[in-house]
Amino acid sequence: MEFVSSLYSKFDTLRTALNLPSPGKYEELHRKAQMTFTNHFMFDGCKIDFAKGLSPNFQIHHALHLGSQQVPQTYSFNTVYATENQLLQGMVDTDGSLNGRIQFPILGDKLTAKINLGFHPATPMSPPQQMMQAEVDRQGKDYDASIKLVNPWPLDATGVLVASYLQSVTQRLALGVEAVIQRPMPGMEESAFNVAAKYTFPTFKLDALPQLNPDDLVPQQPTSPPVATATYNSQGALHVSYVHPVSAKVDLASELHVIVTPRGREGKATVAAKYEFRQSTFRTQIDSNGVVASVLEQRMGPMAFTLAGQVDHGKGESKFGFGLALETA
Repeated sequence: MEFVSSLYSKFDTLRTALNLPSPGKYEELHRKAQMTFTNHFMFDGCKIDFAKGLSPNFQIHHALHLGSQQVPQTYSFNTVYATENQLLQGMVDTDGSLNGRIQFPILGDKLTAKINLGFHPATPMSPPQQMMQAEVDRQGKDYDASIKLVNPWPLDATGVLVASYLQSVTQRLALGVEAVIQRPMPGMEESAFNVAAKYTFPTFKLDALPQLNPDDLVPQQPTSPPVATATYNSQGALHVSYVHPVSAKVDLASELHVIVTPRGREGKATVAAKYEFRQSTFRTQIDSNGVVASVLEQRMGPMAFTLAGQVDHGKGESKFGFGLALETA
């Protein structure tokens, strides 16, 4: 026992001496690149959002979505109570769906617990659905570990278990693994094993052009380094992303999805750019399937206008969105 304790102490001392950086969370490996793409910002129809802060920690949010070809007209009411370490969020919409989220620390700030609850009523196409997800996350100085349970039922041991671990092995390289075990019903079990790698490049530096005049607008140096990330699962799916900050206001990103099926390999490549202006943000992207999308957000004090458009040249389809958001204290 003393030998094991001494060995662990030496290993911990060596790891501390390396002063490795935090690798972030496994589930957010591709997040930096995704914030450059339009996928999380694209919508169809008209969106109207109104948010009001009732106190420094409590906020209410009204959202109205109408005119969409795929999503029916909906209204949702969202409340958020947040402190430095705690988060409580609840949402209800006109479809009768209820969603709640709780996040709070355990054992000081060493562990973070997250609980997500959801209820969706029956539709003509599907029966009512309930969802419960519980997660415990441990973010150390040079690693991140988490365990997630989705719809667990201890009486028959059904549900989904997801366990992940991401470790910095050098100042620039982080490696991770994730195991997924699904048991939708007794006697039926599926499992998958995922691996991941993240590499952080040296920060890109802009060279000043000699022909620039003093009155010309000189781009600011980028504030974050380029990052390349790859994840691969045992089912044959590969996801590779790369984000390259060109300056403090401009980011370029690309990603590749490849999956092996009985019919062969299927893949999709996407390139995107994000421009940060003084009071606006412009995102645009194009993929190998011929889909072109752009999202422009213009901020005017407490108001923000959003224009979103997408054209699928392969299917001959298009969609357009207009959004208006207002936030008051």
